[in-house]
Amino acid sequence: MSSSSVSSSSSVSSSVSSSSSVSSSSSSSSSVSSSVSSSVSSSSSSSGSRVSSSCDTCQQQQRCQQQQQQCQQQQQQQQQCQGRERERERERERERERERERERVREREREMRPLPLPPSPSLSLSLD
Repeated sequence: MSSSSVSSSSSVSSSVSSSSSVSSSSSSSSSVSSSVSSSVSSSSSSSGSRVSSSCDTCQQQQRCQQQQQQCQQQQQQQQQCQGRERERERERERERERERERERVREREREMRPLPLPPSPSLSLSLD
C-alpha cells in the first residue's frame, strides 16, 4: 500500500518540483501531506496564470482602443488638411478667373480706344 501511495505521489512530483521529498519518504502520512501541498501549489499557480492572462487581455484591449483613437484622429486631421487644400485651390481658381476678367476688360479698352491720327502736313508747315 505504501508503494502505491509513493507511485501516486511520484506522478504528482512530475508536475511539482517540491515533491522530491515524497519519493524518499516511505510513510503514508508524509505522502499524504506532500500530495496535499502539491495540489495546493498547483491550484494557486493556475489561478495566478488566469489572473495574468486576463490582465494581458485588458491591456491588449486598451492598446487596441488607443490605436483606434489615434487612427481616427489621424483620419480627421487628414480630412481637415484635404478640406483646407481644396479651399485654397478654389481660391486660386477664383483669383485666376478675376485675372482673366481683368484681361478681358483691358482688351475691350484697347479695342475702344481710337487709333492715333497721322500728323497732318499743313500743321507741320505752319509750325516751321
